[in-house]
Amino acid sequence: MSSAKDPVAAKHHSASVALPQFLFPLLLTFVHWVAAALWAIRAAVKKFARTLSSERESCPSESSSSLSLLTKLPSHIAFAVSERCVSFFDLANLVAWSLAAGIPNVSLYDHDGKIKAGRTELMAAFRAQESLDAETRRSVSWRCGGGGTSGDHGDYSSMTTNGNGTGRTRGLRNVSLLSVEDGRGDIVRAARKLAGRVSRGELAAEEIDQVAVERHLEANEGMPDPDVLVRIGPAESNMGFLPWQIRLTEIHQMESLEDVRWSDLFTVLIKFSRCEQRFGK
Repeated sequence: MSSAKDPVAAKHHSASVALPQFLFPLLLTFVHWVAAALWAIRAAVKKFARTLSSERESCPSESSSSLSLLTKLPSHIAFAVSERCVSFFDLANLVAWSLAAGIPNVSLYDHDGKIKAGRTELMAAFRAQESLDAETRRSVSWRCGGGGTSGDHGDYSSMTTNGNGTGRTRGLRNVSLLSVEDGRGDIVRAARKLAGRVSRGELAAEEIDQVAVERHLEANEGMPDPDVLVRIGPAESNMGFLPWQIRLTEIHQMESLEDVRWSDLFTVLIKFSRCEQRFGK
């Protein structure tokens, strides 16, 4: 015994199914725009409140008492910017404050490579910093991506480790400019190099381990892995930042790069100083 389906009921059922499928992407878009608007309003209120404040914040070199509160400092701090517009003036402030606080390695990252493209403007803004003396500013080694430098100073003289891996420090102070191509792409290139060595009989497959992979990575070559990654902007995401090098990295968040203050960075350093890193022990 067969029963024919009611065409009116079938049409009503298909319409009731299609309606939620149509509304779901609209709802997601609405939530996204509401969240973006709230974040923009919060950032604007914060900036306005800072504008009203006439008190000048001291920089690390002028506030040794605040640095004395830190029981430890990172040997390498990284900043990943997710904002569409990158303020090179504020980025230069973060670099100068980090170096003045005694952090010798700084990495600056954005997904699309805007920081790399604007490195001339960034370096000019850094050289104009008053919180660092001229000798310190000249001693910085600027690196663009896979180990390249702009004004190389020093050599691979000192070995340092932070638990993530072992790296050699080029000179006394390093600033590395990174983008998404220095993350997963660098791991892919390292894997291809290792595969090529195996196929040529230069290396046995059993000899490929963590150390072998790290020796073939180009991003931040000669620098220790970051102790701290500071994600700046509305996106609570690493945005493809060097996945191999941040396996044991402390991750913190800043609301915005625009009008960033020393107190924002100091808050991150205080949190890092108070944390206990056991590295799986």
